[in-house]
Amino acid sequence: MEYALTKPKWNIQGQCNKCGKCCKLLAISLPNFWNKFKFIRNHIRWYYEINYNFKYVKTEMNTWLIFTCKNLNENNLCSIYPKRPRICREYPSPYARDKPDIPPDCGFKLIEP
Repeated sequence: MEYALTKPKWNIQGQCNKCGKCCKLLAISLPNFWNKFKFIRNHIRWYYEINYNFKYVKTEMNTWLIFTCKNLNENNLCSIYPKRPRICREYPSPYARDKPDIPPDCGFKLIEP
């Protein structure tokens, strides 16, 4: 449990309003060292596609892998909600290295402590 040793970088306020935007645009940040090796990026991409049923969209700035989730239904609800991945359960993460880009109409707000 790595979070027990780390102080949260952000305070979270609000709650999910079920807009589905966080499921339509998932950004996975990669450490700079990993970006030097295409095979590592491809392996991480494959991991998220196979294990989480995410659909790869593109790579931005050689730092972000952009996905969309195939488990979002037509009502913007998660079709596997009880079994959703950890990345989804912990969104938005108060431990994120950089402040997450939260859509303006999202019910969550991140505040610097």
